[in-house]
Amino acid sequence: MSISLGQLAGAQVEDLETLSDTELIGYLAQIEGLGAQGDPSAKANAKARITAAMARKSGKAVPKSNNLNGETRFLTDKALFENRLSQLDAAFVKKLKNGGLQICDWSFYAVKPIAGVTNVKMFEDGDITGIGQTNVVQGRMFPEDHFLATSLRVLTAVAGDGVADGKSLAFGAPADVVVNGEFKLGQESTVYMEKTSANIFANSNRTDTNIGEVRLEAPKMFYPQRTLRWEFDFAAPAAANTWMRVEIRGVRTMKA
Repeated sequence: MSISLGQLAGAQVEDLETLSDTELIGYLAQIEGLGAQGDPSAKANAKARITAAMARKSGKAVPKSNNLNGETRFLTDKALFENRLSQLDAAFVKKLKNGGLQICDWSFYAVKPIAGVTNVKMFEDGDITGIGQTNVVQGRMFPEDHFLATSLRVLTAVAGDGVADGKSLAFGAPADVVVNGEFKLGQESTVYMEKTSANIFANSNRTDTNIGEVRLEAPKMFYPQRTLRWEFDFAAPAAANTWMRVEIRGVRTMKA
């Protein structure tokens, strides 16, 4: 380290803000690479200060008292992703550090008809991408890309007579048969949320969030080249001409 562990642990967050994102990510990776070596308290303090610096650089300061206690609820999506670098492959982290990859805002989405059914899989292997339909190729994550899901959104709309698809619909609050049902979310055989009540998307009475959107208290990391799975069981068959739109929002990596 060009800056020692002790110096990082005692550094002022304002001073660390002068470093580039790549440098800060690199220091986090090096601290994680120490494993059991190094003073645990120094490593914890260094990581807390680096995380705070990254959050402040993103425009949302992390209160020192919360950050030093290890809390992440004030962190930006980008900082939440960077906080999980220790979970990722070392070669991937190196590409981030060297600028071969960048972190950007992203949303995976899918739009499907749900009229007359009580179950729907929103991302599937055979899905064909298209504007207003889905941006997930064959339901599968992009090669080498990692995605941290920080919020979910569910919307529905009823099409008028003669409307053959959901591309031009004005989606709004999800229908009762949807929010009174359940869903599970995961990636291939890995389940992140199992038999979860879809009533969490019934938030039309709130003014502090988007209609149908839920911020995840426990963000989920999705990994490259694995199929997304988001399946719903409705309380009753959906009405005629009903369409549903889902979004998995967060940050992903992509080539710089």
